Amino acid sequence: MKGSLANERSPLQQFAEWFHQDFDVMFKDIASGGEAYLSQLSAKERAAVAAALRHLLAQHPGKSEAGLRNAWLRLGAEYWPKRGSTRALLEGFLK
Repeated sequence: MKGSLANERSPLQQFAEWFHQDFDVMFKDIASGGEAYLSQLSAKERAAVAAALRHLLAQHPGKSEAGLRNAWLRLGAEYWPKRGSTRALLEGFLK
């Protein structure tokens, strides 16, 4: 059997991985690059990413920026601003 469920990436992991090490070379900012990814998804896929993103944000409700940022990086994001609000950036994709 090729592959397994353990090897499949969730919609949120796939979105996080979009922010790869060369992301800043390809896109002018996080918002426009994230929107480029989301715009290529079906409505059902966008809804799955949004639901998972809401869940992630709910899991990290505290004032600590580090906890949410680290969770996002563990999902596979390699490029992410060191300054600024991870919560605000991620919430921007829900609008």
